[in-house]
This record gives sequence, C-alpha cells and structure tokens, in this order.
Amino acid sequence: MPTLREYAGCLIDPFDVDDGRKGSFLLRCQQVIDKLHPNTAPPLTTSSNIYNRARQRLSQWRVNFQKVANAVVKDVITARYGRSNNPKEDSRVTLKRNKDLIKAFVEETITGGSMFWRVPGTETSRADGSFRSFYILRVFACHLRDTEDSIFEWADGLPRGALLLSAVAVDRAFHAWKTGAFVELTAFQKENMEDELEEYLSSVLPLCEKSHRFDRVISMARKYITPGPDQSRKLSPVESSSSRGYQRGGVDASSPPPDSSEV
Repeated sequence: MPTLREYAGCLIDPFDVDDGRKGSFLLRCQQVIDKLHPNTAPPLTTSSNIYNRARQRLSQWRVNFQKVANAVVKDVITARYGRSNNPKEDSRVTLKRNKDLIKAFVEETITGGSMFWRVPGTETSRADGSFRSFYILRVFACHLRDTEDSIFEWADGLPRGALLLSAVAVDRAFHAWKTGAFVELTAFQKENMEDELEEYLSSVLPLCEKSHRFDRVISMARKYITPGPDQSRKLSPVESSSSRGYQRGGVDASSPPPDSSEV
C-alpha cells in the first residue's frame, strides 16, 4: 500500500484514483503486483479482491488526514488551555472553562495566518512559507512516513494531492473548534468540502511549478516524522492578525531557487 498511497498522493484530485481515465487505477494496481510478484502475479480485474481492497485502503488513507489533523489541533489546544493547577481536574473540565480563550485562539490562528503560513503576514510585511505551518507539516509528515517504502516514483513525484488534503484537513480541524468547543465534522468526503479543495488547490498548483519550494515543504515535514515528546509545546506565540482578513491558501512572493547552502 505505500506505493499506491504515494500514487494517490501525487494526484491533483486524490479522490479520483483513476485520475480521470477509466481503468487507470486498475493498471496501477497491476503494475505494483507485477513488480512485487514477477512472473507469478495474476491478472487483476475490477472484481479482484486485491483491487477492491486497495480502493478501500485508499479511502481510509484519505480519512486519516482528518484524524491526524484533529489530533494535532486538539493536542495544541489542550496543551495551552486544558491544564489546571488542580491535578485532579479533568482536562475536559478545564477546556470547557477556557472556552472563550480557545475561541479567541482559534480565530486568531485562522485569521492571522499561522494555520497556513510559516511566518504570517502583518500590516507591514508579507506572509512567507505557504503550507509550512506547524499544523500542515505535522499532518503532511504522516503521509511521507506512510509512503517511505514505495517501490515506484509516480510522475514527477510531487505529493500535491497529499499536501492539498493536509491543508484542507487542518482548516476543517480549526473550524471545528471555532465556537471554543469541538463540533463534530462532516465526513471527509469531496462533496463536503469542494470549496476548500478548490481554494487550496489554487495555492498548491503554483507551488508545483517551483519544485525547490515544494522540496522545502517536504524537507521541513520530514522533521516531524519522528517527533519528540510534547512537540505541540514548541510552538511560538500566535502573531497578531493581518488586517487583510482570512483567505484560504496563498502563494509566496517570487524567489529564485535556493543555493546549496540554503536550508
């Protein structure tokens, strides 16, 4: 499955594993089976158990983006607002008492840009580091971890679809806390988040055109594949909100490829 996860993660629309071409995913499954079992691999059909299990596993792979995003956001909120001086107090009670603080933090994280940018913009400076927020990198890292054993490299190898799902999942996870208390989300399915997918895709595609920037996102995400304890506590304080208001996604200011000394 790491190979098929990588394949799906490279698609512009990771919900369409046929990539707009009927039978395309069946062909990909056959290629993987042939590689793993040369000379003995059976011919696959759309009725084959292997094929249908692969489609099911990719459905679970997509849902996992939301599960991870929910956990990352909840961990940060709990670390900030779920601790009490009373060791006997349940964190859920503390979170409920701090509902207004959580609501303010979530609103600031969304509108201020730290949900998406490495360095949020201000009234006097542009935002920098699209898709390089702590939150998106942590979710994206799980995909990179789960595809490390892939036996193929598909197309140009850029996991555009996986980054898209990571950003959308983080966006939804923060909006689930917008009232100060977690509100259950709709299923992580295309029809439930078409607007979010379209808006973030408009930022993913320009990133793909400058592979050195995409490589930078991958490099930073890999640092979270084996995170240290209490990684959420290492977050810096949230910056003040940008006066431009909330807008999903964004594109970095133009820059040349980094030289060999740049991280």
